[in-house]
Amino acid sequence: MSQFVFLYRNTLQAEQDFPDMQEAARAGASLNMTYLALSLSTYVNGVAKLHGETSRKMFPQVPVESITNGVHAVTWTSPAFKELFDRCISSWREDNYSLRSALGLPPAQRLTAGTL
Repeated sequence: MSQFVFLYRNTLQAEQDFPDMQEAARAGASLNMTYLALSLSTYVNGVAKLHGETSRKMFPQVPVESITNGVHAVTWTSPAFKELFDRCISSWREDNYSLRSALGLPPAQRLTAGTL
């Protein structure tokens, strides 16, 4: 059974099988919108790493990717902190994870960048 057929059949929460959605609706079957969306999507994405992991456990037949928090640090960083990070954390523009090392920057530098 193909992935699409599996998901399509699981979208209908009913006691019997229905050949199409219209017949199922007329018979009063409920529709699982999650399975419907998964079966019609070409790409499934979790909004954070943990969300992706949880979704993969809930729907093991579906390939679920994840984009952690989707924050584009360069867009939201002040010019003073951009300069500081450019000097001290060379990879920060490409790798949000590298910003964890900002905690190790000298407090005086962080304070100066934060007050400009």
